[in-house]
Amino acid sequence: HVAAQGDTGTDVGYDGLDGLPGALLPELGATARLLVLGSRGRGGFRSLLLGSNGLAAARDAECPVVVVPRPGREVDDDEAPAVAPGPRVVAG
Repeated sequence: HVAAQGDTGTDVGYDGLDGLPGALLPELGATARLLVLGSRGRGGFRSLLLGSNGLAAARDAECPVVVVPRPGREVDDDEAPAVAPGPRVVAG
């Protein structure tokens, strides 16, 4: 969204679509030049793993896929301090 507002020389678009991500992401990945997905970031070891939607997109999309973690996510529950979630990002 930020790149769409600036003079980057790159066309950026984003959409809010209704449907199951597992059905929509392969379709979007067939025509997009890049898919950018947000990560829910559940915390701890599980936050280091891709979720089912990220895995499906990486497996099925015909374009590169980037999964963006939530700012301030915890990597190690024992060592990382609790951090408030960052702002929402919509990208496509």
